[in-house]
Amino acid sequence: MPPTSPPKREEELISDAIQAIREKDHHLGYIAVKYSMNDWSRLQGIMEESANI
Repeated sequence: MPPTSPPKREEELISDAIQAIREKDHHLGYIAVKYSMNDWSRLQGIMEESANI
């Protein structure tokens, strides 16, 4: 049985989400689901933050 990887910390998930957004690799809904971000206002903030980088 393969070892399970430890769950990622929230900062890592946000970093991954920003990377995916930057690569325009997924639409927002997919990212929200993938990174379990139910807080849309927070996700919107991440979007704006990544746009300013």
